Formats: sequence, C-alpha cells, structure tokens
Amino acid sequence: MTKYKSERAMSELNFVEQVAKILQLKKEKSEWCKLPSGCAYLTDNIILAYPQESGNSRYPYSCDGRTLWAYSSGDIVMQEGLFTIFPDTTRGQEPVCAFFIGDEACGHYVPVSVTGAASGLCDAVERFVVFTPEAAFYCTLTKKDMVVLRIFMDKQKNTYFSVYIKNITAKEHNTYLAAFFNPLLTHGAVEGFWDKCYRTGKVTEHGFLLETKEYLSGNRVNHYAVLESDAGEECKTTSRTQFMGGVNRQLSASIPLQTGAWQGDKKVTAFSETAVFGELRPFALAAGEEKTFHYKFSITQDVAPLNVKTNCINADRAFIQNVSVTGYVNADNTFSVKGAVDAFAPYAEVFTPFLNNVVRQVAFCTLSKNYAGHMIGMRDIFQQIQGSIPTMPQYCRKKMLEALSYIGEDGRVPRQYSYGQAEGALPAMDLREFIDQGVWIIATVYTYLQYTDDWMFLYEECGYYKFEGRDVKFSKRRDDVLSHLVSVADYLVANIDPATDCLCALYGDWNDALDGLGKTDKQQPFGNGVSVMASLQLYQNLEQLCAIFKHEGKYSEKFAAYQSVRERLKKGLIQNAVIKSANGSKKILHGWGDDRSYYVGSDCDGDGACRDGLTSYAFWVLSDLFFETSAISTEDICSAYRRLDSKYGLKTFEPYFPESFTEVGRIGRLPKGTAENGATYIHATLFGILSLFKLKEYSFAWEQLYKILPFTHKSLSTSPFVMSNSYAYNPELGLDGQSISDWFTGSGCVLLKIFYDEIFGIKPDANGVWFDPAKIAPFQKATAIIQVKGMPLTINIFYGTSSNEKKFVWQGQEYFTSAFYLPTEQLKEDKNEIRIYL
Repeated sequence: MTKYKSERAMSELNFVEQVAKILQLKKEKSEWCKLPSGCAYLTDNIILAYPQESGNSRYPYSCDGRTLWAYSSGDIVMQEGLFTIFPDTTRGQEPVCAFFIGDEACGHYVPVSVTGAASGLCDAVERFVVFTPEAAFYCTLTKKDMVVLRIFMDKQKNTYFSVYIKNITAKEHNTYLAAFFNPLLTHGAVEGFWDKCYRTGKVTEHGFLLETKEYLSGNRVNHYAVLESDAGEECKTTSRTQFMGGVNRQLSASIPLQTGAWQGDKKVTAFSETAVFGELRPFALAAGEEKTFHYKFSITQDVAPLNVKTNCINADRAFIQNVSVTGYVNADNTFSVKGAVDAFAPYAEVFTPFLNNVVRQVAFCTLSKNYAGHMIGMRDIFQQIQGSIPTMPQYCRKKMLEALSYIGEDGRVPRQYSYGQAEGALPAMDLREFIDQGVWIIATVYTYLQYTDDWMFLYEECGYYKFEGRDVKFSKRRDDVLSHLVSVADYLVANIDPATDCLCALYGDWNDALDGLGKTDKQQPFGNGVSVMASLQLYQNLEQLCAIFKHEGKYSEKFAAYQSVRERLKKGLIQNAVIKSANGSKKILHGWGDDRSYYVGSDCDGDGACRDGLTSYAFWVLSDLFFETSAISTEDICSAYRRLDSKYGLKTFEPYFPESFTEVGRIGRLPKGTAENGATYIHATLFGILSLFKLKEYSFAWEQLYKILPFTHKSLSTSPFVMSNSYAYNPELGLDGQSISDWFTGSGCVLLKIFYDEIFGIKPDANGVWFDPAKIAPFQKATAIIQVKGMPLTINIFYGTSSNEKKFVWQGQEYFTSAFYLPTEQLKEDKNEIRIYL
C-alpha cells in the first residue's frame, strides 16, 4: 500500500492542520483500502472506523502501562493495572468521559455528543473516528458545525483532549461546548456504595481538582485528578446532579444540555453526591468561524500547583515533542507484501498494513500492565513477549525480568499477577495451579537467547514470592534467571504422573475452560489426570534447557536428569496419548481424567462422543516429537484437522461439550459454538496452522489462514484491523462470526510466529541463523525487517521464479540449497539483507 504523501508527518502538524489532513484523507482514501464493518486504512497506520449497531472497534493509547481505550462507539476507558481511572462503560452504562455541543433550535438546544457516547434520540448526525498510533480523532458533522475531538497521551501519562469546532454555514449561530468527566480513581472496577463519601471535587483557578481516598493494605492512599481548562469559573461545576439537572437523570437527558445553562452553582462537591468535572461554555460562531479548546487531564499522588494554563501552544507542543506512541514505534516498517494472488488478491492493499498493525498489537500487549482483565496472565505475557522479540528485544528483556520475579519459591508460576496497589503492599495474584504457565516461560527465554545472543540475561537477578496455598507472601530469596528456569522446570517435572509418564493437568492447561481433568475423589488436591499438550510442551522445554546448559557449561547433573525425563515423556506419550481408532487410523488424545477414568479426544469420550481436540495434534508437531518418532502420520494429523474444519477454520474441539459432561470442567457452560466449546478459537487455530506449515502442508495452511484473518470477513463485532479472540458459530443463537474480544488475545503473537518462523523461515540458533522459508505463499514478494543477534536484518523473498531450487543471495554470492545458514560473525552492525528466490 502506497503511503500517503504529505509535506509533513502527522506528528509535525498542529491540531488544526491535523484535522485538515484527516478530512482530506477520508475524502480521498476511504473507499481505497476497505476493511469489514465500514472500517478502512487511510494510510498504513491511520484507520477509519464508524459506530456499529452490533459491534465496536477500539484503539489503545498508552504509556508505561496506563492505557486509554478509544472506542468507535464513543466510549473512553482508562486504567493502569488494577487502578481504574475511567471505568468500562461499553455495555450501555453512562459514559464517564463525554463532550457535547449545542444545536440551537426554537429557543432551546439539542445536545450533540461529539464522540457518540450518550447520544440522544434526535441525534441525526454523521460520525466517524480516525485512529492513528498517536491519537484518536472523533469527528461529528451536523447541519451547522464540524466538530473534531483529539485525544492523546504524553510520555508523562497526561491525557490531552482538544476540541475543534467550525461553523460550516453562512450564518452566525449560538452553541456551547460541554465537557463531562467522572473518573473513578480507585482499585475497583466500578463505583461502590461508599466511594462518593471518600471523594471531593473542587473548581480551581485553572480547572478542577478531584481527590479520592483508598485504604489499601491498612494504609491510606490519596489519588488526585487534575483537569486543566481555560474556561471561566462560571462555566464549571463539580456536581453531577447539577450537570444532569436532577439526581436520577442521565447524560442523554441532561436539562442544562438542553437549556444551555446551569441551574445553581456548586464549586465544591463531597460526601453526599458524586463529585465530577463538568463544564458548559456558551459562545457564538460567525459564518465560517472556527475555534479550538484544550484540556489536560492528569493523575497524581500529590497536589501539584496549577500555575500554568493549558492553551493551544502547550497542547500542540506536547503532541509534537512528547506524544506517547502505541506499541512498537517502527511497527509500520516490519512487514511488506506485494502482488497478492489467488484468494488473497482482493486484499492486496490491506495485507501489509494489517500485518504491521498486528506487530503494533503484540507490542502493545507486551508493554501492558494488565491483560484481558485487571491482571497480567503469565502464559499471556510470555507469548506476547515471544512475538515481540524480533522487533523490540530490549523491551522484552525488561518485561521478562519483571514477570520472573512473581514466581513462587518452589518454581510454581501464578496464572496471573498484578502490581502492588500501594508501596509495600502484596500484589494480587491468581494462584490456581494451571500446569502450563511455566512452559511458556522456558520457551520464550530460549527464543530470546537464540535471537539476541544475550546470554548474560541468564545471570540477571530476580526475586520470588512465597505461596502458601492460595495466599501470597513476601520472600527474601533472590537468584539469577537461570536458577528461576530450573526451579520452574523442576516444579513441572515433579508433577509428572508416574503411572503414565505424562504431565498432570492439576487445575488445567492452556485450554483453561477444561478445568476438570485434574479433579479427584481422593483426599488430595488433584488427581493424575493429564494434559497431553502441556506434556508435549515440557518435552520441548527440557531440550531447550539442555541446550542452554550445554552452551553455558552449567548444570551437568540437570542435563543428564532432564534428558532422562524427556525419554520418559516420549515413551509415556507414545504409549498413552496415541490411540487407534476403529477404522485403523490413529488419534492423539487431548488428555484424560483421574486414573484414566475418561478420555477427551477419543472415539468414545466420557460423554460417549467421538471427539477431536486441536492442540494436542498441533503440539505433537510443534514440540518436534512428530519428527523424532513414527507414532503418528501426517495423514492422521490432517484427517483430524479436516474433521475440525468449519466455516471459520479449525475448531478447538469437535463436537462441542454438552453441559451434562461436568467431569471436564466449566467448558460445557459455554454455549455450543462459542470460544473453546466447538468454535474457532483463533489462538488455537493458529497453533494448528503453524503445525501445518511445519509439516509443509502449505495449501492446507494458507486455506486456514485465509479463514481466520479478519479482513476476509464481511463484518466483525470487534476491531477488524487487529486479531480477534474467536469466531462463534451457532445459528440457533444467532451467532455467525462474532467474537468476544480483540487486542488482548494470543492470536496476534502466534500469527507473527507463523510469519517469522515459517513464511520467512527465520530460525536462529546459538551460532547464527537458518533460513528455510515456506515454498508457497500467495504473494509475488514479501519483506520482513527484524533484529537478530543485535543487528538489523532485511529478508526479501521473491516468489514464482523459474528456479526449481531455492536460491539465497547473501553479500552478492548465490547459494542454491534447501536451507541457508548464516553465521553470526558475517552479520554487520549497520545493514544486512538476504534475498531469497522461490
């Protein structure tokens, strides 16, 4: 896709110039590079979205883990870890951050929401939002005015709201600008009964001040929100009741927004009602006249002196000099594909910007302080880190050190962790014993070492916590990263079932809705039910750790012990996880219950169903056990995948689990055809696609990839410019392609892994890099720009050349071979390019 040509980049323009550029781009490009649900790429990194009746697109703006979500519905959500600033109001609740203009008619005003949040019934206007990596621009067009709201965050976590309004008629008219802020400022998700009693709002000389009090771990913590505004005091209120015109009124029915004036005057609000920031400033607009207004919203633990007004110069200066950019700054240049063919031909202009937006998606998740909720999932963050290693290894290093400090002294890894709510407070953690948490850590650290050669990372010091049941305690123990990895591995090895030599599921594995395999009637926490997927991951982990030991000359006794355990796992998996069907083919079980009392993924599961599970087949390949044994064939795996195939790609399980099959856990409570229960859970589907590429089943792999990429769909309920969580399908429930979430999903990082590992064939080891790209791709040319061994590397692949053999061109020399090895010492610090002809 050709980048939009402009004299200056968006980051170099002032607010009014940015508005002009956005409107020009929409006029010129909105039909050029279309996405589902009315969205479009205006440039490689500027996205157009519209409000949807049955869906919502969103874009994050963040700095150091504080994230503001801008929704196409107009809702604004902001949080930092467990700390909620603007609660989630995307399910019909009253918005906590909103702007309005007044459309004067017959002696009163019709309030027009600038973002679309809290729109009234008479709100017949045109709206759209433009997302850039730096800012969201909400645009509203009435018969009289063009209004644009810009929202961005700077590198000090301040948020700026700038409003542009222009009279587009030939007559003067009266209007107003109203702003409403109701920040929560607590470590809760929603406002509680007592919260208003501990908050005080005041009008100040230059804006507003809101103070809230929390009691965390026995300590009082004060939070202050400051809104700087240049409006006069007569335009301001701190009373929600006054802003609404009644205690029970909502924003969409506010009386002052209809009359254009307050009823009363309240500059201080506390205890008996909710304190807010409210502003309503009336003014007249001459024909063709335009005005701009600016607000700066800050959170602090101390009352800062408000001695500087926010004005146009400061807001624009903050944007130009100090704006925080979402995710990986150079994401737009990571991938480029040209000349898309076959089924992908209609999406030729979309493919490149989509891939680079997924790079940004994964980078954002890597840097976040919370995931799909208020905590960070261990398995989630390490998969996101693995997807970001080729583009921002330095940030991955920092995040891994942080996360490693949350594991238990015995090597047990929490399912989720969070940041302490106050200094000296213990962090909230989810300590349910999902067995797979540690396997992702070992795999990601190994990938980092191969890509970076940063072996000193193994000797960085990290801490621990002490876990007593489900209670978290502080620990004084500290040691290096390598010791942490050994602790994690030892915990996993200790949970291998001696009867089957496979890894016990305990509370569950990556398919965490199947949280019943570890249940037992015995007088102990867990039985010996097994996860085949986690067993295969541990099998791979132990080989990775042995490679690290060998490189470092450490842990010779562990090396021998882990090799022995690998042989046990191999034997146990072949003997117990592979079964023969009645038709003579072979199947791989997903797992089994206590004492093999029932199977999952067999010809006759515990509910009597003949079922397949996707991830055990995928990881039989991804763990390399497939290539080391002949226990199962490519045809066995592909046959299972064909049974799992559907309109939207490979399902996680087929058939679904009925609610009556209680032994397997909560998965049966999910409706048929949703999430993991008989639907296309995209993260799992991509594991399957990755395994197809490794098997060199390229046509099957590309067919499946086409089905799960969002831009190939007609409509989506989530953001179509990044990866979604799943595609539901159940016509009886009216479900056909809907997803429950986006952004915070592992599907993005696995998609990148497919491109890095298989499509581009990048496979670093301790001494260099192998290149073994997939022979077939629906492009004429593909480019990736990454970092490897601390140096930049560009890979250019040309498809459809006349040669029957792969040709690699490095430093002017041609090499005809099936795979090419590049020793580290041949890489240069400034520029490296390898050209591959297929």
